[in-house]
Formats: sequence, C-alpha cells, structure tokens
Amino acid sequence: MRPVIAIASGVLWLASTSLAHADTYPRQPGVDAWHYIFRIELSDASPEITAEATVDLRVTRDDVREIALDLASPANGKGMTVTAVTSGGHPVRFTHANNRLTLDRGLTPHVAFTIKYHGAPANGLRLLQNKYGEWCAFSENWPNRAREWLPVIDHPYDKATSEFIVTAPAKYQVVANGLLQSTTDLGDGRRATHWKQSVPIASWLNAIGVAQFSVHHAGAVEGVELQTVGVHQDADTGRVYFEGPAREAVEFYSGPARP
Repeated sequence: MRPVIAIASGVLWLASTSLAHADTYPRQPGVDAWHYIFRIELSDASPEITAEATVDLRVTRDDVREIALDLASPANGKGMTVTAVTSGGHPVRFTHANNRLTLDRGLTPHVAFTIKYHGAPANGLRLLQNKYGEWCAFSENWPNRAREWLPVIDHPYDKATSEFIVTAPAKYQVVANGLLQSTTDLGDGRRATHWKQSVPIASWLNAIGVAQFSVHHAGAVEGVELQTVGVHQDADTGRVYFEGPAREAVEFYSGPARP
C-alpha cells in the first residue's frame, strides 16, 4: 500500500528536528494483509484465552521469503504462546521472539496461515470485573496493542477485513466489528458468536466486548439498523443516553454535503 505524504515547510522543519517521533515500524514491502479470522475462546474462570487465527495475505514480490506478524511474546506470566502454525494443512516453520512471529512464506502469491496460540493478555484485551462486580472482557487496542492478543500486522498502513468467532459462557453477549452473522449455543453452557467486518480497517480497530449486555433494538435510521448495547444494570440509562445522539449522527452524515 502506498503512503500519502503531505509536504509543507513547517512539516519539513519538524521532521528534521523531531526524529524521535518518526514512524519506525518495520514495513514489509510486497506483503499485504487481506483478511483475518480470529477464533477466541474466553472463560470467566481463567485469565487466559485460547485462540486460533487465520491470516490471509497477498505477496506481490518474489524476493519475499519470510512474513512477520506482531504478537506479544511470553514474559512474566503474560503474553501469547504459539503452539502450531499451518498453511494448506501443512506445518509451517516459525520463530516467535521479541513480539514478532516470523513465518516461512512458501511460493504462492496468496498465502493463508492458521496460528494456534494461548495465553494471558498483558494488555489490549482486558479480562476484568465491571463496576457491578460482574466479569467482562473488553479490547483496548489503540495505538499498537492489538498484538497483545491478536497476530496481525499491527500498523494502520496495512488494512484488512476481518471476522471474530468468540466462544464464551452462554450468559454473556458478544459485540464486535461489522455485522452479526450468527449465534450458536454449543450445548455445553457455551455460545459461539460470529461477527464479520467487510470493510478493510486498521488492526487496532478490531474490537470485542463481552458482558451480560442488554440490547435495545431501536429500529432503522436511513436504512441502517440502530441498536444500543449496555450492561443490563444500565439498560434504561444507556438507551436514553445513546439512542438519540446516535440517531441524529446517522441522519446528519447520511444527508447532503453541507458547505
């Protein structure tokens, strides 16, 4: 992906005197993240997650031999431990150190890796109790904390579509990016919830929330279904607080351009 660069005299001066603030992320020319599928298992009895991610990439240069993803390495009882990586059903050699998961690319321009891992997130995904003393899980990825629990190219320069399939105890509801695809009770006290994000987004925007939510369906606004979601204790307050401003915002930005 090609960066857009704006140049002005003030910007040039700032760049020459503030190199400490330069973007030093190690980009990978010829590697383009295309689609992520995150399968996450959560339990209110454990600080760890069990996960499997499928990372779909396009490689546009023949000299690319390895592909690196950002993923927190284990340290002080936190971080992610990778147990297996496969592509097309075959094992892939990998190294995982210094928060980078490096994979052998193979020979095809389109490559998909499936990564199995587990661990306790040090950041990015918070497993905690809310103010009512109930277990919940919320992501907080900005600016580069998606790597704390998701194997991604963790920089806004490479955007991709994504899916979350989150398995959690059935008493909790799951919200995530995009459109809800399905909820499936697994018969063992757990439920799998599938969300799909069909517009490419930066990695840090991949978000989930898991709690005992109350969902209010507020009808459609400009053809878009409007819902308010909040913890069940705040159902009435949340509906009043969010529904009106959300409706007004959708109506405003769906209208004609204003001078």
